[in-house]
Amino acid sequence: MSILAKFTVLLVLSAFLEGRGLYAAFECQLANYDNINQEEWTSGLIKISKEDHTKASPMTLVLINLVSTQTGVIDITDTQGIKGKNTYFGVSENKTTLESGFYEKFEEQEDQSVVYIDATITCKSAEGKDEATKKIKFELSIVDSNNHVPTFVLPDSEKEYTFKLPMPIPAGFDLSNYGKIIVRDADLTNDNISLALDSDNKEILESLSIKWAGKDPSDVIHKRHLFDFTALKSFDLNETVTFTLKATDSGTKDDPKTLKDASTKLTFVVDQENSYPKFDQVLYTADISKVNKSQIKDTDLTSHLDKPIVLSRGNLEKLNLTVEAITDLEFKASVDKATRKVKILLTKTSTDQKVFLQKNVLLKLSVTDGKFSRAESWLKITLPDADSETPVVEDDGRVSDGYRVATIILSLIIVGLMIYIIYPLVKHIRLDFWNR
Repeated sequence: MSILAKFTVLLVLSAFLEGRGLYAAFECQLANYDNINQEEWTSGLIKISKEDHTKASPMTLVLINLVSTQTGVIDITDTQGIKGKNTYFGVSENKTTLESGFYEKFEEQEDQSVVYIDATITCKSAEGKDEATKKIKFELSIVDSNNHVPTFVLPDSEKEYTFKLPMPIPAGFDLSNYGKIIVRDADLTNDNISLALDSDNKEILESLSIKWAGKDPSDVIHKRHLFDFTALKSFDLNETVTFTLKATDSGTKDDPKTLKDASTKLTFVVDQENSYPKFDQVLYTADISKVNKSQIKDTDLTSHLDKPIVLSRGNLEKLNLTVEAITDLEFKASVDKATRKVKILLTKTSTDQKVFLQKNVLLKLSVTDGKFSRAESWLKITLPDADSETPVVEDDGRVSDGYRVATIILSLIIVGLMIYIIYPLVKHIRLDFWNR
């Protein structure tokens, strides 16, 4: 083949390849490397770092300056490391931007501090004749500055925690059975939360332990922190106790000045209905010494007590209250369900006056719930004076035989004393009269 023929073939082949677009060298070109270095542009991986508290919004994430002979459009095709519903990113001409409110939304809904954004840049020549595409992956690192305060996750409509506990609480008891303390922290790199309890009741404080137990496995973005809350020692409360509960985050590493905390209240309320029965004190006293023995039957001791007898705990629907006394006097007890106060009546007296030689009578009050739990208390009663001459009235209203006999004997004694005293006096007067 002649040289002319070979040259002709090359021209035809070149024209063919150029017509098919296979020979063109058009590609996206940067005007400068001020924002993106050449290595990143060549590899297609562009690394970006942003502070999580940057206020400017919307903010330019990256600016791609193409040569003046080209125009370009960026299209985001995919993102990795994002769990929330928001895309967070938008595009404008040659810019990839963060949408308004990015950081607030991102930290509230995400748990990764590194996000990958896949994008495609479409470049065209100024005349629109040539076109090229380039794939780029942006690696966005969010620098966490611990700019969120821990927040307590409270039950609906509640402003603080309230645990309603049955008493007594045994050692080793898991208090989380009656309420869970959960703390949420939106910061991306917060490793844990520490909790501290404080109260004027130092004894109960020493009985409690609360420790970080890890992040809530049901929380897909790992913002919620759980805690083990147990009783180190057994304790028995008679009244409500309130604690101050303080949560402190882990802050930015190696910088204690960045620690943030929040506080709320935790209250222990005694669950009276589901607690073991209990009287509010061990010993009560009642004084009926001024009550006339003739009126002592059916005396209500309530008004004679130094302090009301109260069943501070126990299910009143299930409790059985009994009274025991080593005496011929009989008593009956009942409970007012509205006030939980115990009423005691003296239901039967005795014809034997020796009963009242006892200055005091001791009653044993017992209550059971029909199972295994039992509570006891004591009532000391001061009785009327045994020397009282007031007759003891029987149920039929008649004076007792004992009193009648005692009256006859007393009358005979008085008559005898009168004869013994008056007769010698009268005899002396008569003799003196006759001697005159």
